[in-house]
Amino acid sequence: MNALLRRFRQDRDGIAATEFALIAPILILLLMASVEFPRALGMSQNVTRAARTVADLVARGGGADMDDVYAAAAAVAAPYDISGADLVITAAGVYKNGTALSAKVCSAYARKGTAKKAGVALGEAPPAFAKDKARYLIVEMSVRYPVIFSAFPYSRDITFERSIRWPVRQGDSVNGDAEIVLPGGNACPKA
Repeated sequence: MNALLRRFRQDRDGIAATEFALIAPILILLLMASVEFPRALGMSQNVTRAARTVADLVARGGGADMDDVYAAAAAVAAPYDISGADLVITAAGVYKNGTALSAKVCSAYARKGTAKKAGVALGEAPPAFAKDKARYLIVEMSVRYPVIFSAFPYSRDITFERSIRWPVRQGDSVNGDAEIVLPGGNACPKA
């Protein structure tokens, strides 16, 4: 028995295969991560660019044809597919409420999402728009990330969500102020 154990300890046949069997799973995981992580990062950045593109185009008064706006966002997001994206655009107005400034929904548009109803309070106005009668847009985009390797349990349900607040740059003149009226919506009320 001692001779068998001694021979087993001195035998080097198969040691490389054993080492490879121990290291291979780690190398495979590193390979998968080196493919998946840059893809996810790239898509995340392109979703941000697409949401900002939608906000900028609509803020310039380009909300009349939302299909063109969505097509521009898809072009910016290329090579990633955002055709299944939830998109909600809200035109908001800021109103003086005593000494506080609060924002309300003026009009909203949704594509594969749920639009907010006109008149719904959005809470305190963001600092960048904290001025009575200010108008701004909120673009919310949500895109599901299609994983290549589903070996990682947490990677199966990744969704990139972006919420962009953007100033109105041009638009219809309503009550002397530039305002965006989204399709199917109305202008912000005076007060």
